[in-house]
Amino acid sequence: ADKAVEAFNSSYNLNINKENIMENLVNEINMPPPINEMAKLSINDKCMGMKRNKTPCSNKCIPGHVYCGTHLRTEGKNPLQEHVKMISIKYKYEVTANTVSLGNEWITQNKTQMNPNDRVKWPLEIKTNSKLFNSYILFFTEFPCYFGAGILVIQYLSSDKKESYYMATHYVEVNEYGEEFQSNSYAKMSLKSIASLKDKPIFNKIKSFLAEYGIPYNINDINKRVSISTENNPVVVYNNINKIIDAHYNIMYFSYEAYINSNISNITIDNEETFRNSLSEECRKEYENSEYMTCLPAITLSNYKNSCSDFKSEKCQNFYNDPLKYYPACKDLPNFSELYQPMIIKSVLQTYNALCQMDENGELCPFSLYLMTNSIGIEGNDVLQEQCKSKKCTESLLKIYKDVNIDQYATLENTSHTTGHYIYQELNINKT
Repeated sequence: ADKAVEAFNSSYNLNINKENIMENLVNEINMPPPINEMAKLSINDKCMGMKRNKTPCSNKCIPGHVYCGTHLRTEGKNPLQEHVKMISIKYKYEVTANTVSLGNEWITQNKTQMNPNDRVKWPLEIKTNSKLFNSYILFFTEFPCYFGAGILVIQYLSSDKKESYYMATHYVEVNEYGEEFQSNSYAKMSLKSIASLKDKPIFNKIKSFLAEYGIPYNINDINKRVSISTENNPVVVYNNINKIIDAHYNIMYFSYEAYINSNISNITIDNEETFRNSLSEECRKEYENSEYMTCLPAITLSNYKNSCSDFKSEKCQNFYNDPLKYYPACKDLPNFSELYQPMIIKSVLQTYNALCQMDENGELCPFSLYLMTNSIGIEGNDVLQEQCKSKKCTESLLKIYKDVNIDQYATLENTSHTTGHYIYQELNINKT
């Protein structure tokens, strides 16, 4: 029995003992898992929704969800990272589950049956080519980084944002994989459909974990909630995803570099619409009509000359020194003051400095151009080599990175307005 447990732990990246397995097996015999019903769990009693007057909803959640019947239409509207973080804050979880995005191109573009004799690594890259779908891995909380065991979650959001859903489909194990005598390394994902595990002890773990975050796994339950009759219907999508994964023998390979670069340091400010909706009406009007909005631009290749000029202006430099002073109706709101705290502003300014670097000829430095265009297929080392051809570009980038400190990472990761995680190895890159 001990050897069997050891093999099981090794295969599933878990840490359980024989007694726990036997207890689960007894429970499985006495209480068979539900097949056609959602788990009747009510770990979270109160709905996550907000009333129109911006006060929290006090209704009880529907079992297996974190919303009541009135607010269930909200489910699936936010990126999974935001959803998980909001729940963790609302219910005061000690540990927040980590998420990674896998994009959606593997869903929308690849439906080709593979030859079992082929040794093709698929899909390699993480790309998003549609706003309707996204896919994620929601890791069990004992795996705080980007490898280990978790659940594949699909998100759908219609173009008019009226219909949406989350759908948990597969149990996933992610491991770093390298081939002998080759330098390539991958994030290898082994998948098993949740439906195929309903007679296994791990199903209870999956069921409880998903209930904590209100992620449904019963496709019929999801289908009853939405009214989609197109190819985006959850039953149709579920069947297509199963076909795609089955066609690749339940294994996905992502380039290690693509996987890491797409997710680690993916600290992003929650979307502007969510932020504005969280403000009082008086604050929102003040914020939207402020003349200092030009000091916080989204710098792109088409506007960088004007935006970088605004960023460097005396007016904006004074604003950065004490931004809350310019928003009297907002400064006492916790969610607003948190976003405009000095450490966050410092990080924003470092980003602007990185985007607005100019060489000796007044042209954008290679690294700035790389950031603006998010160039696909260009290696970071190649960009840095080009950057180092200019003394001015080299010195400006070194100055930016030397000014970064670990407290900024902690602030960015822990604020309620951001999603994503850093890991120790990645933080050290900035110091080498």
